[in-house]
Amino acid sequence: ERRRLEASLVQSEKLAAVGQLAAGVAHEINNPLTAIIANAQLLQRGFSGQDVENQDMLDLIVQASERASQVVRNLLIFARQEHSELAPTDINETLRRAIALIQHELSVRSIHLVSDLGENLPQLMASQDQLQGVWINLLVNAVDALDEGSGEIRVTSRKVGDEVRITIADNGRGIPPDHLSRIFEPFYTTKDPGQGTGLGLSVCHHIIEQHGGEILVESQPGRGTEFTVRIPLGLYAGVERLAIS
Repeated sequence: ERRRLEASLVQSEKLAAVGQLAAGVAHEINNPLTAIIANAQLLQRGFSGQDVENQDMLDLIVQASERASQVVRNLLIFARQEHSELAPTDINETLRRAIALIQHELSVRSIHLVSDLGENLPQLMASQDQLQGVWINLLVNAVDALDEGSGEIRVTSRKVGDEVRITIADNGRGIPPDHLSRIFEPFYTTKDPGQGTGLGLSVCHHIIEQHGGEILVESQPGRGTEFTVRIPLGLYAGVERLAIS
């Protein structure tokens, strides 16, 4: 337990060390990016349906810009420069919404998802959108770790003592031990170039930490990976809306 706490402290220090730089970069990128997206969308409206080639090029500009915009949003969350209101939140509902958003990908790749959500979980004071974003990120990572047609993802939620625990597990390729200790580091990724920014799990780590919880991972190469999110029940009940900063 002591070693785990020490590792968690080191990880938090690493994340904080680049937070200020990330915020500055994000703000510098955000203004020109907003102009690119707005003007590309205006041009899209001006093209007729017969101008397929130019329309396709504009679609690519908008898609690439929106992906870059998501990276900027991740940077701002990572740097704790965005504020999100806490409100009474049904954890199971955020999980159901996240699963629904990736359902098409599951169907296309013939991936079996088992949802085992605990009944009568107490509501938490939380940011619904941010937690849903965490689940989507973990689910997408699980999908990426699976071979088409032979994979399974299991999502569970339970009240355990004075906390709620959410687990998202897959039976995919697993994470090598020498990578496992680094997966929450900002900009660290094992994905191919262009397939990931290395910010997703760093952002997840920050969001759960801001909710007073922790995110843990266990993995065995060739057998799969399991992420466990623990959120204390102290963040629930009829408390007025607060802000995460």
